[in-house]
Amino acid sequence: MVVDRATGLPMYYPTLFLTTQIRNRGNAFSTTLAAANNLVLLLRFVDRRGINLEQRFLNKDFFKPHELDDLRDFAPCKQGKKPLIVPSNPWLEDATI
Repeated sequence: MVVDRATGLPMYYPTLFLTTQIRNRGNAFSTTLAAANNLVLLLRFVDRRGINLEQRFLNKDFFKPHELDDLRDFAPCKQGKKPLIVPSNPWLEDATI
């Protein structure tokens, strides 16, 4: 689950996605953890850019090409077996399952 650090509560939509789309398919724990970490990365990206992701989805105003380029640059590249380190946010807890 993805936890909001400010409240200590799970974030509704990310946790719902992880439960219904990842865990319920019978995926391995490591797959669920990877998906949770990717969601945390996306949430940190939209927070730093001031993007209201929920509102954008409701308006069908999806990422623009330059925003996708920014997201690509924001995301760390996996190199070998080094652990993925995502820049921290004061309000967003690291993914926990």
